[in-house]
Amino acid sequence: MPDEPVVPAPILEPLTCPWAKKGLADALEAMRKAGGGVIEYHIGSRGLRREGSKSQIDNVGYWDKWCQLLCPGYVALPTNLTGVDVAVRIVNRDT
Repeated sequence: MPDEPVVPAPILEPLTCPWAKKGLADALEAMRKAGGGVIEYHIGSRGLRREGSKSQIDNVGYWDKWCQLLCPGYVALPTNLTGVDVAVRIVNRDT
C-alpha cells in the first residue's frame, strides 16, 4: 500500500478573522481541559499540581476581544466565559 501524501496544515495569517477564531477555539479547548485542573503529577514525590481556571479564563477573554475586533458580525461570548467584568461608572458633573 503506498504512503498517502501528507497535507500540510493551513498557515493562518496573523490579525485576520480565521486566526482569531482559531485562537479562541484553542483557548476554549484548553479551558475544557483545565476543568480537571491537574497540570502536573509526580509519582516519585507524590506531588500533584493544579492549575486554576483563572489563567484560562483570561486567555479566552483575550481571544474573544480579537474576534470582536477582526470578525464582522461576531457576537461576543458571555462575560462568565471571558472573565470580563462589566461595570458602569457615573460621574456627576456641574452643568
